[in-house]
Amino acid sequence: MIRIISITLFIFCFSNLKGQDNQLQINVGIKLNNVYEPPSNNNRVLLGSSIGLAYNKYLNNNLFLSSGLLLNEKGYGLRTNIGTESMDYKVRLFYLDLPIKCNYAITTDNQNIIIGLGPYIGCGLWGNITTAFMGDNETKAVKWGNTGGDYDGTPDHKRLDIGFSGNISYQFNRISIGLDYQIGVVDLVPEGLGGGERNNTFGLHLGYLIKK
Repeated sequence: MIRIISITLFIFCFSNLKGQDNQLQINVGIKLNNVYEPPSNNNRVLLGSSIGLAYNKYLNNNLFLSSGLLLNEKGYGLRTNIGTESMDYKVRLFYLDLPIKCNYAITTDNQNIIIGLGPYIGCGLWGNITTAFMGDNETKAVKWGNTGGDYDGTPDHKRLDIGFSGNISYQFNRISIGLDYQIGVVDLVPEGLGGGERNNTFGLHLGYLIKK
């Protein structure tokens, strides 16, 4: 994974440009967040948000590389039964993500259909866990660590997130709208919940070209 990112960054920085000028784009979006391979059927989707900047480096009229920084809200919901009562968790995690994508644009007039795919690396910045049980709500800050763990005061989520992302979008002049998907490969809580929980997000994004 590190080798793939390094090679892609090298190409991104030193490749010869052809065709269109480079582009700077601002993106905002909403996301449906959960974890992949949940430990039970009690996991549920949470609504999140995303905002950031992307830089597009064209290699020719149709092929371009893109990267940037995104503030992505991720997380998941979890419901656990304790006797006759249920305990609800809402885990909201905020990451600074660096995606690196190879994109192909199908162009007609001023319209583009863009398909992109590539790896990403993310760093957890902050987060919170809200617990609802028997009418009481308690919120505490997420503690980041390398081993994970349960909600007992020990580090409970890994800070580093690595995975793959893809998108398809429609672009007209400076405006674009599309769908994106992100799947992590890092187990967020290897010693808690059940193991195997990886970030899994599906989103709708809106983009605007600042420089075209």
